[in-house]
Amino acid sequence: MPLTSIANSCKYLRKFTLYYSLIVCILCYFSSESFSNEKVIAIVGEEEIKITEVNVLIKNLSGQVLFLPKEQLRKMVLKQIINNKLIANLAKSNDLDKSSEFQILKSISEERMLHDIYIREEINKRHNKQLLKQKYREYINEFTDKVEIRVKHILLSSKEDAEKILKYLDNGNNFSDLAKKYSIGPSANLGGDLGYFSKDIMVREFSEVAFSLKIDEISKPVETKFGWHVIKLLDRRQIDPPKFEQVQEKLIENLKKEIHQEIILLGKKKYKVIIIDKDNFTYE
Repeated sequence: MPLTSIANSCKYLRKFTLYYSLIVCILCYFSSESFSNEKVIAIVGEEEIKITEVNVLIKNLSGQVLFLPKEQLRKMVLKQIINNKLIANLAKSNDLDKSSEFQILKSISEERMLHDIYIREEINKRHNKQLLKQKYREYINEFTDKVEIRVKHILLSSKEDAEKILKYLDNGNNFSDLAKKYSIGPSANLGGDLGYFSKDIMVREFSEVAFSLKIDEISKPVETKFGWHVIKLLDRRQIDPPKFEQVQEKLIENLKKEIHQEIILLGKKKYKVIIIDKDNFTYE
């Protein structure tokens, strides 16, 4: 694995540490009962750490950290469990486990874990290749007759300045040279070249005019929130839809979001939500 990937994974693990510290704290209190028949892999004080604790945490991981070699990942997770048990034991020796703050965090952590487990189980039930293929077909339908254009533009601060540019162009001046000299936009040093883009990328006023032009046609001054534009269309091309493999991860993430929203709606139907302090809190 490249060093940059390992560095990114370690960075992710640090993020994972904060959330899973809460989970490990709860495991510290309940692991002796839950994992009584499992293999012991370490001891902290008088507490045993079972292999199941490591496996449960790894099962609930996500992101780049999962690309670490299996043995390295297990060692890192075990180290986190040990560190949390050490601190948890110190906290218990000071009776912090009896504090109201701990009880609240414990309750929140339990609910969060139940949330994550339930969502994962529902996703596993519904997530299959056939459904992903259906989502892919819906996705590529968006590419029907979708085009990209390439334009150059000159951005000015006033309509009068834009009209002067049109006169310069009528007199035979080169568009790119004028853009480099007069444009106040970030593409000035490129001769005003914005490259290829689809209609939904630029602000509406700009896109509507740019997409209506013929190749090599120059627009009249166009006003947007950025100023006044003189636009020249350079090229127009059809966008080919991406292959399934290229968007598979994106489709999976979108599917997860859809399932999550469906579950939230199911919960709302089953359990009534009442906001008591309506002056300071809302739930929509």
